[in-house]
Amino acid sequence: MASKIEPELHLEGRPYLITEGSAESVAAVIEDFMQAENEVSAQSLIIEQLEKLDPAIAKGIELGDFDEPPASGSYRTDLLNSLKSIFEIARAARADQSWGAADGRPEPARTVLARELAWRAMHLHSRAIPFWIARDVDGLDSICRASGVEPPPFIMPAWPLFPRSCETYPEMREQLGVEIHGERSVGAYVAPGDIPELLGFLNENGARMIQAAARHEVGSTCKTLLRKIRECVCFAHRAGVGYIEASGILPVGPEPGEAF
Repeated sequence: MASKIEPELHLEGRPYLITEGSAESVAAVIEDFMQAENEVSAQSLIIEQLEKLDPAIAKGIELGDFDEPPASGSYRTDLLNSLKSIFEIARAARADQSWGAADGRPEPARTVLARELAWRAMHLHSRAIPFWIARDVDGLDSICRASGVEPPPFIMPAWPLFPRSCETYPEMREQLGVEIHGERSVGAYVAPGDIPELLGFLNENGARMIQAAARHEVGSTCKTLLRKIRECVCFAHRAGVGYIEASGILPVGPEPGEAF
């Protein structure tokens, strides 16, 4: 079984344990996981996926008939505190006040807002919407340019997600770009209406980008990354949402380098 597992894809890449081959099938199974009514239903989906990877392993697993455990109180508290922090930063910025942690040095709240609002919003968003993980890689825009492929014009900073904040605080607009920088930042964004074109772009140019990466001995890494990006885009297409890149979005489990 170990020889069939790709750690960067099955264990530290996809949102759930999914062993499907095509991006379209992966996106469909993710929807099944999201619609699972209880933990037993989710276990059934996991066993189905293990059967496709190694039937002998899946055959020895039995479903546990138990009630779904309650959500962790500390987890709910963490989410509420994250939401409260966004509100407090915005309120302090509007009042032209300083803001900072009790054990840190306060700084102008509008500076903190410009630097952190987009990332904090994406962090909260990741607790409701599945995301993919990639380690030690560049974003799609940089991959295109390094491969000699012109990035599509619909790849842009995440300005459309924060129009009022970017208008009120121009420094926030300046902070947002198409490439990830630092441990907690937001990168490239593609609007929901442009997702079909992004899929077409990946299908048309993926092989060329992998070949360019192979010349620098990172072809396998690029292939896996583009596979995860395409799966993410397929899911976005099914769900009617956009595509966005961010760093430092931590799931319950391995610590990622970047998330999509």
